[in-house]
Amino acid sequence: MNTNTLTVTTIHQEIAEAIAKGVNSWIHAGELIKSAIDEHGETSKSIAEAINIPVRVIGRLEKIGRKLIRPDLLLAGYPAAPALMRLPYSLQSSAIEDGIELLIDESDSLKVKAENLLRDQVKQVFDGSNVRSLAAQKAYLEDLRIKVSLKAIPDVTAPYQIKGNKVLISSACSLNQKDLLRMLQEISH
Repeated sequence: MNTNTLTVTTIHQEIAEAIAKGVNSWIHAGELIKSAIDEHGETSKSIAEAINIPVRVIGRLEKIGRKLIRPDLLLAGYPAAPALMRLPYSLQSSAIEDGIELLIDESDSLKVKAENLLRDQVKQVFDGSNVRSLAAQKAYLEDLRIKVSLKAIPDVTAPYQIKGNKVLISSACSLNQKDLLRMLQEISH
């Protein structure tokens, strides 16, 4: 038997146990903070000052105690973690454990683990405190595509002027779709 392997395996087990104890301690601390606030009239600020811990940390632990955020999200360093914290607890669990449907083209989707989403995919999948449906993701991507195409329209001197919400055409001209889109974009600014 290789004693180095046994030692490394033992160390790995001890690390896992220590992390689990730490997470359980966060849950217990969160429950205590919730109790101090709800039953004893404390505030996050008064607790933070009493134990010399930043108010932000107390607030996060309180959210864990109230089951508003999963404790594992406090350690999560992946791009989707902040968006997941804004979701209801059950959706956090579902997204982390089951993955999230990600629209990858017009009609195909892929189930992706939350920890594997890239920053742009996070914007595509999450809308504030919701997970976008595949139809909503398609609408988001289409809106993004339109915005990008409008920015790509070259700015040329046109035979018209925008005055407020009116278009003043100064000479005879022919307008194509890009011209009309550019005019609408200028009016909306």
